[in-house]
Amino acid sequence: MIVQKYFKGILDADSEAHLLSEGVWVNAHNVNVRDDANGGANVVKQVPGTYQATTRRDDKRVIGDYYDARWNRQFFFRYATDGLHDIICFDGGNTYIVFMADIVKGGLAWSVSNPIHSVQMAGDLLYFCDGVSPPMRINVER
Repeated sequence: MIVQKYFKGILDADSEAHLLSEGVWVNAHNVNVRDDANGGANVVKQVPGTYQATTRRDDKRVIGDYYDARWNRQFFFRYATDGLHDIICFDGGNTYIVFMADIVKGGLAWSVSNPIHSVQMAGDLLYFCDGVSPPMRINVER
């Protein structure tokens, strides 16, 4: 059963952690925040779990996600204890790797304590930031 809750505060994924005030949301796990059909704004809904996106691995942890409403797909930023961090996309019944850390020299310097935030799509480009490293982008269609 999906439980709907309304924000009691604001979502601020752009500010640094030390600048946040009480009642500010930075990250929520397994939820989407959207307007609903009844006119409610900022409704928090659990992400439906009708498909198994990946096999659970103890060495991977989701540290960020983004829902692309235009193409109805979900991106997950996964931290790996072995350093092979990746970005995966769940598109209906398909799951595929968008990017893997061992593809580039130096990999991705991700950390569990610095979740990915400020994620946006511009065309085929996925922009994201963890608040420590410089902002990054990747073309998800190439």
